[in-house]
Amino acid sequence: MKLWLVKWPEGTGYDVYDAIVVAAESAALATEIHPQRELYGTKVGDGDGYVWARNTAELVVTELGTAVPGIEEGVLLASFNAG
Repeated sequence: MKLWLVKWPEGTGYDVYDAIVVAAESAALATEIHPQRELYGTKVGDGDGYVWARNTAELVVTELGTAVPGIEEGVLLASFNAG
């Protein structure tokens, strides 16, 4: 399991999640995780919760490192840009 920083490009606006740190097996899987997945069980584009990427190609993904044993897939930290 790896740790990933997933964020929108600069200038995404207000009242949106602008970045998340997730645990996932790959960069592709990291882009599919919605910031509120833990609460709503949603994937990107499901329309529940606050706005997140409608197109995963928009997202910038950076590998941060390897997770410690026992970390489960999902959101570890979310950044919300409130207006």
